[in-house]
Amino acid sequence: MSKNNLVPLENELPIDVIGIIEYYITYKSGIEGNGQDILLDKKFVLDLIVILKRNNIPLDFNKLLPEPCRCQIANYVWEHVDELITQIETKERLEKLFNQEEK
Repeated sequence: MSKNNLVPLENELPIDVIGIIEYYITYKSGIEGNGQDILLDKKFVLDLIVILKRNNIPLDFNKLLPEPCRCQIANYVWEHVDELITQIETKERLEKLFNQEEK
């Protein structure tokens, strides 16, 4: 996965979608954060956007998603949460290595 195919979590998605992603990452891995350092695969983001558009939800939607859409988003995120966790753990390992080399 190249860096060109990654977008920041908080870049294009409604706040409820960001919350679902953060919740599942924390629930499954214990990794806590506010999403600022999470980069998502562009295809993953585009798939989420397709789900939102199919449900007529604008990308700037600032409320809880309607239940059918929220369920679809949650199911999709859950199917891919292991990939997200692996990506975060890899990024953290690389940052530690880089920081050790700087010393």
